[in-house]
Amino acid sequence: MFGEMALIERTERLASATAETECLLLAINRNAFLELVKDSPEFGVDILKTISERAKFVTAHHVQ
Repeated sequence: MFGEMALIERTERLASATAETECLLLAINRNAFLELVKDSPEFGVDILKTISERAKFVTAHHVQ
C-alpha cells in the first residue's frame, strides 16, 4: 500500500514505487478511500498500523 497519506492529507505523494515483478494495482480516489474507512473500521485501523510502523522505522533509521 502506498499513497495513503496523500489521500488523508490531500497533498502530493512523498514517495514513488516501482514494481519488481508484474502485478495488478487498485487505484482509488479519496472518496472511495474514505468510504472504505467508514464502512470497515478494521481497514482504518490497518491503515493506522501501517502509518505507525513506517513512522517507527523512519525514526529508528534517521541519521543526524
